[in-house]
Order: sequence, then C-alpha cells, then structure tokens
Amino acid sequence: MHLKLTDLALQRLPIGTHWDETTPAFGVRVGKRAKTFFCIRDGGRRITIGRYPSMKLVDARIKAKGLLLGVYEKRTAPGYLEAVESYLKQVKPDLKLKTYSEYARILRRMPFITVEVSPSEIASCLEQIPKASTRAHAYAALKTFFNWSMRNEYCESNPVTRVRPPKKLAARERVLEDHELKAIWHACDKLGGYGTLVRLLMVTGQRKGQFARLQEEWVDFKHKRFAWPGGAMKAGQPHTLPFSTLAEYLVRKEVPIDGFYFTPLAKIGQPFTAWSKNKAALDKLVDLDHWTLHDLRRTWSTNAARLDVPPHITERVLAHVAPEGKVASIYNRFKYENEMRDAMQTMADFVASLLVEVNEEIRRNFL
Repeated sequence: MHLKLTDLALQRLPIGTHWDETTPAFGVRVGKRAKTFFCIRDGGRRITIGRYPSMKLVDARIKAKGLLLGVYEKRTAPGYLEAVESYLKQVKPDLKLKTYSEYARILRRMPFITVEVSPSEIASCLEQIPKASTRAHAYAALKTFFNWSMRNEYCESNPVTRVRPPKKLAARERVLEDHELKAIWHACDKLGGYGTLVRLLMVTGQRKGQFARLQEEWVDFKHKRFAWPGGAMKAGQPHTLPFSTLAEYLVRKEVPIDGFYFTPLAKIGQPFTAWSKNKAALDKLVDLDHWTLHDLRRTWSTNAARLDVPPHITERVLAHVAPEGKVASIYNRFKYENEMRDAMQTMADFVASLLVEVNEEIRRNFL
C-alpha cells in the first residue's frame, strides 16, 4: 500500500507493510507491537532503519535517502560479547547490583558469536539450563538485551519474542518443621561462617543478601540493633532491626575483616557469595526434603503467627512495605521498635527451646 506517510497517518496505520509515496523504496512495517521503518536497496535487500516513535518519521526518511544514495551504510553490528559489554556498561547505573550481576553472569555465558541469533538457538540454550528459576531469569535477561540491540540497530528483530517463555514457577510454600530446624542448626556447627549466616537467617527471618553484606558499622551493640542502609535492602529502603540475645551471640562469634563480617578470605572487603557451594555441603549433612534458605524466612513468619506475634510487627521485622506506605515508613523507621524487639526475643527463645545446649551457652555468655 502506497501513501504519503505523516505522523498522523503513522498513528492510524493498520497491521501490514506501507510504502511512502514521497520516498521510493522507503516504508514502514506495522506489527501488533511495533512500527519499523525500512528501505529496500541492492537488488531487494531490506534494511531496517529504526522503530517509531523512538525514531521520528523525518529522521527515518532522511536516513533512508542517505542509504539509498549510498551516503552512508547501516551500522555494522559488533560481535555478541562486545554488544553485551556495551549493554552492561550502559544499564549498570540504572540496575540494582543484584540484577546487574545476574544479567552479566547470564549474558556472558551464552555461546553466541553475533547478535543475529535465531529463535531456535535461544531455545536450545535455555533448554540446557537445568534449574527452572535460572532458566526464567535467563529468558528475561536475553529478552531485555535483544530489545536494547534492536534499538541500537544491531539486529532487526528480537529472537526471544518467538521463543515460548519458561513456565511460571509455582509459589514456594515450604515451611520447615521444628525437627528440621534443629537438624539444620546442628549441621551448621561444621560450616564455619556460613553456618553462622544460616543460623542468623533462622532466628531473624531476614534475606540472605542482608547478612552477606553485613558491615561492622551496621551493628549497634550499644542499642542492640542492626541498621541496614537502603542499598543493602531489596526494596531500597533502610531497615533497622533490634536483635535478640541469640542473634547478638551469633554475630559476636564472627570477627569482622576489613569491615565485613562474612567477607571471603579470597576477596576481602567484598560480600559473602559462596552460597551454592556451602548449601550443597549443608545438604550432605542433613537428610531433608528439598529446601532453600529463603524457606527459613517463610518459616520465621509462620512461627511468628504461631507465637502470637502481631502481623503488622512481623511485616516490619521482615522489612515488607509498611501499611501506611513507603514515605511514611521512612519517617517511622523506629516506630514499634520495642514490639519488634519483643518479637525477635520471642523467636530466639523458641529456637533456643529446641536446642537445650544453646540455652546453656547463652546463659554462660550473656545472662
């Protein structure tokens, strides 16, 4: 279909290919989700120019004329890994550290040579990832990367959109039984600092990333509380948490190195990262059905209800968004501190009740 392309006409075009009357061999392809400018040259070779509205019609027409007259050629796409590094450098300031690290790990391991990848190659790589959650993360990372590649004219389409998304993960519902908590606690005796980390997750209900980054200045022994800055929290908001006698005992067992409580000896001054290796070692010591460290957080919440901890206190302990909203939660950072402290001690007493020897050790050291 030939017509005089205008901005108004572009907004109303139906799905299909439309040619510009004023510029021969220049047109726009309208799909369900995108409108793509292109031109035809060199014996019928189609060259993608850009996408509307990211590229204005006037700019697309000028570029088409330049390509048709040979004034300049379409940008040469870099190799896959070169494009990945450019992408990561550009998006790093806008991504959370955890998201950036995950994207970098996934994208750098893909065996592609160029950015022009077929959907079948994408599907084949995803199928070789055994873990469902990692497969879903890889799909999301690749889709975002190839969208960026399209905008930068490194490829004409996003191959990931033609690959069936991995099945959505079922909601996790694992809650550990009392005897399982006891078994895990005892196994942690043989796992050094990692064992302390797991025990802290058990008695505090916090996310593992918070303790992986735990720094000396974030522990206030005088007022008996942790104070994580926003950068260490999933929601990006600072979190102040009173700690129990048991949590204090666990933290005091560790000696900070270069300011970090759980920094790897091979990477001093950085957060703890060896989760998978140590979890595998822990699983060899306890004969339990499949469980994850995040199950300790769900178990904490479940047991809090069992111990009559008010739900709104549990939400604050777990650093969920306060009922009154994010803004109010910032100004109410120390609100309910006494109630949170009581909840933390109640949970610590419960865990200690499963472990008589822990009661004795705490009594010797802190009571």
